[in-house]
Amino acid sequence: MSQTIPREHRCDASIGQRADAYGFRPVLCQQIVGTRSFTSTTGLRVTYCSIEGHESNVRRRFVERDPEWPGDLPDETFRNGYTDAGYTEAEARMLWGDR
Repeated sequence: MSQTIPREHRCDASIGQRADAYGFRPVLCQQIVGTRSFTSTTGLRVTYCSIEGHESNVRRRFVERDPEWPGDLPDETFRNGYTDAGYTEAEARMLWGDR
């Protein structure tokens, strides 16, 4: 019985183009061994493999989302001196740094 690998575990690097009825479409690498991934700003899980140039190809096509941290919260959360997590602004800056 053959097992299909989900799309989110395959390399998303474009290695060429293919003509079809609607124009040109990218040909994706689809490598499944040694892949790494990140979340793009659109919320899509993007994967790339260790072949030279594939990481830069994927990062150029998809922008990586910055990791969330308490400093990304709106200013009104600090109005009472505590964030939703129970930290004061000074404690949050001490724990996660000042970006």
